[in-house]
Amino acid sequence: MEEIMVPIIVMICIMVLGLAKMQLKARELEVERKKLEIEENVRLDQMNAQILKMDDLGLTPADVNSLIQEVRKLREEISKIKQDVNNLNAG
Repeated sequence: MEEIMVPIIVMICIMVLGLAKMQLKARELEVERKKLEIEENVRLDQMNAQILKMDDLGLTPADVNSLIQEVRKLREEISKIKQDVNNLNAG
């Protein structure tokens, strides 16, 4: 009878350890999810703080969007100028 009980006890121990490992992994994933959620909230708070600073300057959201578009245009112009300079130097 003992010969049968030992393998059964070993199998039960392996199953219990497997379940414990799965629970630990689930908790680790939950902690990681909460950490990412907190980081996202911090980023949103930082963005809100920047928006409030812009409010202090009297900028509206439309002004901010306009400035962003203007910066993009200027970056494109700078990129074209750099390409022209590189072409002149290469030629």
